[in-house]
Amino acid sequence: MKSSSELRAIIERRAWDKEIVVWLGPTDTLLSAIPAGAADTKQLDLLDLVSDEDAPDEEARAQFRRALDSQLKSLKPLPGERRILIVTSTSLLAHFNTGLAGFFDWFCTDRSMVILHMDGKPEKLSLPAEFEFRANALLDYLVQPDHAKAIYA
Repeated sequence: MKSSSELRAIIERRAWDKEIVVWLGPTDTLLSAIPAGAADTKQLDLLDLVSDEDAPDEEARAQFRRALDSQLKSLKPLPGERRILIVTSTSLLAHFNTGLAGFFDWFCTDRSMVILHMDGKPEKLSLPAEFEFRANALLDYLVQPDHAKAIYA
């Protein structure tokens, strides 16, 4: 895990390399790691993209992907602008098994980056024997080849 000062150093670079990173910690600490005026900062709560309709899994997944792609297209910065997109409710990416391709396809450039925000790792749960508790499951999903580059806290 890398420090907030290392994240700050990346943000201060003149250009980014299709950066998608994971932030593990409180929102206020994340916001304080972003230098003032370094880039326009937007927030996207993935929960806002989930339909209230009761749909079969495949249909719900497709609806979520379409809504995510649409939001990412609308949030992409104009030429010459720098933008940081802070994404919350990141567990929905794993729930719908969408991966991060939409972020690379529609948002990430050398002038825009994505920070997948997680408040922290889940506490150990006491589950029946037939269930396995994996505290790092979401982090493992987000930080794999062709996904997020690093975890910062």
